[in-house]
Amino acid sequence: MGDLLQTSLSGLLASQQSLATTSHNIANVNTPGYSRQQALLDTYPATYAGNGFIGNGVQVSTIRRDYSASLTSALRSNNASYTGLDTLATLSGQVDNLLGDSTAGLTPTLQSFFNDVQQLANDPSSSVSQQVLLSQANTLTNRLQFLSGNLQQMDSQSKTSLSDSVDQVNSLANQIAQLNQQIVIAQQQADGQPPNDLLDKRDQLLQQLSGQVNVSVVQQSDGAENVFVGTGQALVSGNQSNTLKVTTSQYDKNSPAIVMVNGSGSNDITQTLTGGAIGGALDFRREVLQPAEDNLGRIATTLAVSFNNQHHLGMSFYGGTAQLGGDFFSVGQPQVFANQSNTATGQPAVSIDTGNVGALTGSNYKLSYDGSNWTLTRLSDNTATMLTSNPTSIDGMTIDTSAISGAVAGDSYLIRPTRLGASEIGVKITQPGEIASASPLVGGDQTNSQGVSTNTGSAQIGNITVTSTSNLPLGGTIQLKFDATNNQFDVTGPGGLNGTIPYNPATSGSVTFDGTNFTPIGGSPSLDSYGGLRFTITGKPADGDTFVINSNSSGTGDGANMRALANLATKPVLDNGATSIQDASSGLVGQIGSTTQQANTNRDAQKTLLDQSQSARDSLSGVNLDEEAANMIKFQQAYQAAARMITTSQALFNSLLTATQ
Repeated sequence: MGDLLQTSLSGLLASQQSLATTSHNIANVNTPGYSRQQALLDTYPATYAGNGFIGNGVQVSTIRRDYSASLTSALRSNNASYTGLDTLATLSGQVDNLLGDSTAGLTPTLQSFFNDVQQLANDPSSSVSQQVLLSQANTLTNRLQFLSGNLQQMDSQSKTSLSDSVDQVNSLANQIAQLNQQIVIAQQQADGQPPNDLLDKRDQLLQQLSGQVNVSVVQQSDGAENVFVGTGQALVSGNQSNTLKVTTSQYDKNSPAIVMVNGSGSNDITQTLTGGAIGGALDFRREVLQPAEDNLGRIATTLAVSFNNQHHLGMSFYGGTAQLGGDFFSVGQPQVFANQSNTATGQPAVSIDTGNVGALTGSNYKLSYDGSNWTLTRLSDNTATMLTSNPTSIDGMTIDTSAISGAVAGDSYLIRPTRLGASEIGVKITQPGEIASASPLVGGDQTNSQGVSTNTGSAQIGNITVTSTSNLPLGGTIQLKFDATNNQFDVTGPGGLNGTIPYNPATSGSVTFDGTNFTPIGGSPSLDSYGGLRFTITGKPADGDTFVINSNSSGTGDGANMRALANLATKPVLDNGATSIQDASSGLVGQIGSTTQQANTNRDAQKTLLDQSQSARDSLSGVNLDEEAANMIKFQQAYQAAARMITTSQALFNSLLTATQ
């Protein structure tokens, strides 16, 4: 009867452990990361009794958690991707809201400024319009500085966010390493039985870690798991964890870099980290924030230089003196950073090429030395150009390396041509009268001593502009006298100017002089050499009608230069003469908006994948209370049956004792 008692007792204990496991499941139904557990039963070895094998009951072979490594890995991966995209979408939305604001954004402010430029062009002598333009110019530069300041603030916030995320990664990595040690010890003490609750806790920490950065996990034979980030850098190895640290880049002390610190030193892994809050923040900085800063600066720099260049070609009458226009805006200068490991001293002098500002790309550049030559690499597309002259003008910059000494192979510099363009732009003129609205040259009919035109035809000269200040002011009067016999204007003027411009009223009725339709006579200089003179003649002149062009000594005129300034809004200037300032502004806002929309779309799609992987994991590992309730009844009945068998075995044993007394 002892075998019967032992068999019954084994069933009682097995049911008791099954009930305890069910109770544990129910208690942890809301515990994050908990995996449902099952008591797996197995029969005790049977005893041979001559006429067959008699069973000896049941035993609990192990407590198994319902777990799938592939489902858990997919959940971690989808969580890292979703969190990264969510971070990118959220931060990109802030830039989109800033630059795309319908009233305070970049495009409406530019539009308001050029509207006021046009208003002054319509009434160039209006002191009110001059004051309004000057005020609007200050509003524009203040807005550009405001936008740049907000982008810089986002830059600072993203660095703080990276530091917080790195601290969380280090904390989680340390906890995972400690759990690895506990799990290894527990399995050794339990003859290889899995410590399920510790395993769940580690999986939950790994899930939290994936919310900060994408990780890969490798299972070890002793129960520990090694954790890797980037391209295989070990974050956790057994019971040891390495540390991530936010430091400065090798060039700019204000730019963050993430390094892994281990026993052998530190390694910059910034470019290899993906996913999670860290990957999302890094993607935001690389794909949205820094390009927005650089391109906003490119627009501001191009605006300032182009406006200044045209303003130089106009005349103002300030302080009682007619004078050519000066700089209207101050221009932000390029940033240059030396590699911290450079042997060379000094650094290249980099400036904006004001004659080729439209070639600015908005990219950053790396200037590197190979021991013999300097090479400039455009980082946006990795286009490399060897510098064969010094100084060199390239992509809207002028680079002079003569101040660098002691350079050796491997020395390098980071160049940011336009990063400060918006933050450093300002209005240089302080008085409305300094605005150079007029052309430095004026033209009209030749007049007699009473100031009355001597022309008898209907022709007129107008739209007199210049493209440079060479040979200005004029050394005398340029005369254009119509020769009806030869259908041409005979041109004479200072410096031995002599030549002809064809003009046939019967066939054309107008001519625009652009420097190509002047035929010099003898050794006459080109008419185009007088400040790059441009003008238009329309109508039918009579034979002998004469037009004169003189220096604008009074600083007055028809606002020709201001009209040229107003045209800068839509004149193709950027991208080597392919894009206007307003189009570039709209393009920047549109690009940020498109990136934000794409990030939102990708995030929503990734959220679906995350939900699906979470559901797949929960369907296997989650606790179902209905199922547990059914199991509780089943194991309770088994427990009661085993207890009844014990009572029966006791009764049989007592009967045997009574019979033998």
